[in-house]
Amino acid sequence: MANSYNITERDIALHQAKHGRRNTQRGGAGVAREKAKKEQVRLIKQSSKGPNKIEAAFEMSLYWRKLRGELVDYYEHETIPLKLANGLLFKPDYPAIEINPAGGVRLVFYEVKGYQRNGKTKPNDDAVAKIKTAAAKFRHFRFVLVWREGEEWREQEVLP
Repeated sequence: MANSYNITERDIALHQAKHGRRNTQRGGAGVAREKAKKEQVRLIKQSSKGPNKIEAAFEMSLYWRKLRGELVDYYEHETIPLKLANGLLFKPDYPAIEINPAGGVRLVFYEVKGYQRNGKTKPNDDAVAKIKTAAAKFRHFRFVLVWREGEEWREQEVLP
């Protein structure tokens, strides 16, 4: 006795969707997967943005500090990610090596903030929480919030 199966096109499409096979006739799951891949590529491109205008202006400030001998060197925008917790990263805007007044050098992380309300900088809660957590976890580094008031740069060291 021969086995006979009644398989419909709907059964095939459900099987292909479940097992990730591409349904070339009507689009099906393959089209959704292709769309998801394009979205992933888009996300990667978004995370590789360069500095905004105020961060680029602060980078020039770091350049002049280096020329004056206040800094040994500084690095490109968001080059050193710090792991704070499970999957949570903090990317300070500009890491730099500064000359320590007590002697030697130390690593300092600058976080530039530009959002202002009533003339005062008010960084969002997420940014403040991340930099405070980083300062507590990495006590041997120096963390500094930086903002611009008029033509001058203001700094506030974040203590652990």
